Amino acid sequence: MQTPTETPDDSSVAPPAPFDLLEGFTAEQAALLCSKLTTLSIKARGLFIHAGEPGECLYIIRKGEVEVCAASPAAGGGRKVLARLGAGHVVGEMALLNREPRNADVIAATDCELDRLSAVDYESLCARMPVLKLVLTRLVAHRLSWSGSDVLARRIGSYTVIAPIGEGGMAWVYRAVCNTAPADDPERRVVALKMLPHSLVTRAGFLEQFRQEASVMTGLRHENIVSLYETIETYGTMFLVLEYVQGRSLRDWVESRGKLSPDNVWDIACSVTQALRAAHARGVIHRDVKPDNIMLRQDGVVKLMDFGIAVPVSGPTVDLGGVAISPRYGAPEIFAGERGDPAADFYNLGIMLYELVAGRSPFAAETYEEWAEKHQSVTPPPLRQYCPDVRPDLEALINAALVKNPSERWQAIAPMLDRLSVKTVVQPPASFVGTRLRVRTTEDGGHAVATEPPRSKAQAIMALWIRFPGEPKERAFLMTKPLVIGRDAPADILIADAMLSRRHVEFSVTPQGLRVRDLGSSNGSFVNEQTITEAYLRQGDQLRVGSTLLTFERESATGIHFNITSCAYLADGEPENVSDRPRPEAGA
Repeated sequence: MQTPTETPDDSSVAPPAPFDLLEGFTAEQAALLCSKLTTLSIKARGLFIHAGEPGECLYIIRKGEVEVCAASPAAGGGRKVLARLGAGHVVGEMALLNREPRNADVIAATDCELDRLSAVDYESLCARMPVLKLVLTRLVAHRLSWSGSDVLARRIGSYTVIAPIGEGGMAWVYRAVCNTAPADDPERRVVALKMLPHSLVTRAGFLEQFRQEASVMTGLRHENIVSLYETIETYGTMFLVLEYVQGRSLRDWVESRGKLSPDNVWDIACSVTQALRAAHARGVIHRDVKPDNIMLRQDGVVKLMDFGIAVPVSGPTVDLGGVAISPRYGAPEIFAGERGDPAADFYNLGIMLYELVAGRSPFAAETYEEWAEKHQSVTPPPLRQYCPDVRPDLEALINAALVKNPSERWQAIAPMLDRLSVKTVVQPPASFVGTRLRVRTTEDGGHAVATEPPRSKAQAIMALWIRFPGEPKERAFLMTKPLVIGRDAPADILIADAMLSRRHVEFSVTPQGLRVRDLGSSNGSFVNEQTITEAYLRQGDQLRVGSTLLTFERESATGIHFNITSCAYLADGEPENVSDRPRPEAGA
């Protein structure tokens, strides 16, 4: 008596394309692999992979078709067909890579010829042919990228892969959902899974170093850094569970819009600087700051990502096979064989900012050696040659960042860091704000992805707009959460004022209006020179914190506008520039 089988709906999911296991192999390598294969003939309805048995081999289908099946209550205690695969496909590889029990049965749907590769021969081949490790990575990526693959094959720890996002030289990235996250926690419900290639993970010393690096990064939470939640080692490689950012890379944005305005470039510089300072404070340098590794979220928040080749400031260096840096942005000392320090990250940033302002790289080169010579020996053309109206502060920052000597570079940059430590956003064009993702769990335990309309303009850009002394334009601080003013991190709005506490006052939006609350500061907070612990601000009010005065100038459709000035104290302790003009009437 045959076990009942529930046939898949062939119209719902197209079968994946066959996987070419020999792609990238030389004739000699292909012959070596084929010499390790054992050919088997399986009659129709023959069961050759059993759920629960050890994963001791993989099979390549030469002729015929097979069905991948799992137990299904809907089939009366029989099997549900998850996939029907033909010549060229590979089955059984996931259990082999994991050395875990099989999670499904595989049955010959027709008479079949199969090639079998044992786990012992697989390990022997990997040692003799490093190219096989790249093939394994492509094989896992192929399985995870197919939406029709069974849910079990798309499980990475407590996450289920939904769809591929992209791939690069160092990783494959997927959108996934967390099966254990609360439905009302969208930040952890939808994540990005980054799979590192087997060739990198199997390098001597890499995993040990990367585990140390990951342990630091998982504890780092910063608005301008893509969060690393955890790492998962499975299928013979490592997956990084990352914050999912809805937006686009800075590279994509520039290519679609052309040269950015100096003000936008300054805002990006501020955000990336804050991300780098947070990472450097944890002892981590990035080494690959470039437009491809910077995301612009839909609300304009800048996110630095891809610490995949980052290294600790101290400790041994691991050879990453010549792909550790992008030559177009590499610091001179990295080309000289040094491991680099925080100054190297700012050189990367300087090259990137120069490109954004000038619309071109400061150097032209093609080979690695040419890039090395330009970065180490050639002075960049003056930035004003390409952008006559560049902001002086931005020009000074770029010039300081591009100093060749790393010690002199750091001495030039260090005095500018406090000026750059302000919270900013980049205002995206209207077409940049897209749909939001919504994931729900279906009755059979799967996941369905739907979209919601984008937030309204008011929701997206409600902000505090602050004009700092000496700056011609206001800066926007999004009111997505209460904002803290202080003289040091973790405050959201940093002001260089020794009279301020580290966390001095907090702004929040309530139904009653803009509320300001003193956070137990040492020198107190004052509204119109009256001491407050909490108050609601109106147009014309002046908030004094330390020796800094914030004047509520006006409201607009996009938020509330403040002007900052510095108070010079008189002998009697009263600030000389507190306005005694009457408060304007509402709406004035």
